Amino acid sequence: DKSFSRYITQSRWPKFMGFRHYKLQGCKGIIYSDANRPPRDLRSDIWEDLVNQVMNSPSGIMQDRRPGRQTIFQEMHSIVERKKDIAQNIDTSKKWFLNQDDFHDDASGWWNMALVLDPNNVQLQELFTTLWAHYSNEEGSWRDQPLYRYLVDKLDVKPIPLPNGHSTYFDRVRSSGKHHHYNADTNGVSWT
Repeated sequence: DKSFSRYITQSRWPKFMGFRHYKLQGCKGIIYSDANRPPRDLRSDIWEDLVNQVMNSPSGIMQDRRPGRQTIFQEMHSIVERKKDIAQNIDTSKKWFLNQDDFHDDASGWWNMALVLDPNNVQLQELFTTLWAHYSNEEGSWRDQPLYRYLVDKLDVKPIPLPNGHSTYFDRVRSSGKHHHYNADTNGVSWT
C-alpha cells in the first residue's frame, strides 16, 4: 500500500503485481489487457486453452512480440519523440542500463498490452517482482517496456506468443482522438 508520486506507477500495479491481489490468489490464470485492448467475447474454452498453454510453459506468460527490430535505446528515443516520457527520465534509465553488465540493447521487444499469465509460475513471479522492485522506485522512465525487455533477456524468460496474434483475442478501442502524454509539470498524465 505504498503511495507513489507518479500516477502512472500506480496504474502499472495491476499489470505487473496483480497476481498478488488477494482476490486473484486462487486463480489458475489471469488474462490482462490495457483499457484500449479489451478481451473479445469468445467462448470460454478458447480462453481456457490459452490459460492451459501458459500453465504448461516454463515462462508462465503469453504475449506478442513487438514487430520491427528497434533496439531498446531506439525505442527510448521514440518514447521521447512521441512525448510518452521526458528526456530526463529516459537519460536516467539509459545511464542505469549502461551500468548493467548484462545489458543487451538488441533484446527482443514485447507488447505488454495483452497478456495471459500463470500467476503461480515462479519464473513469471521473478520477472514481475524484479521489474516492480526497480520500476516502483520511480527513478527512471515512466514507460515499462524498456525495463521489461532488459529483464526478459537478463532472466532468460521466453514468453510464448499468442496464437494468431493478440487481435484474435483482444479488441482495439478507438480513442476520442485525445492521447495521453507525460510531462514534468504534472509528473504524470496530461491529455492533448
